[in-house]
Amino acid sequence: MTIPKEAHIRWNIRQSEDNPELAKWFFLIVNYSREIETYQSRILEHLQMIDELREFRGKIKDSNLEYNLLTFNTRKGEINWSEIYNGKIRKDANLYERKGKLSLEDYVSEQLS
Repeated sequence: MTIPKEAHIRWNIRQSEDNPELAKWFFLIVNYSREIETYQSRILEHLQMIDELREFRGKIKDSNLEYNLLTFNTRKGEINWSEIYNGKIRKDANLYERKGKLSLEDYVSEQLS
């Protein structure tokens, strides 16, 4: 599956490998830099009490768009998108931590370069 080079948010959720009581969230926000900050703040406020936040940022080739990949653990397993983003949103089962040569960051970079 190719990730489109347009403003949108992709997400996935899995059970945390380290703690079965936590959910592991994955978000890929593709937008303009100032917009990314807004949507990232809304996501973090909405899910609250996050643990092990990781970020990976990049620019989309031949575009003014950028992306930010977020991963973290939290107890909250649901999200109300109407409070966060009104644009294109898609659950993406390909957003997950990989074991082996191609990391999650490599996968996203490869898709958006």
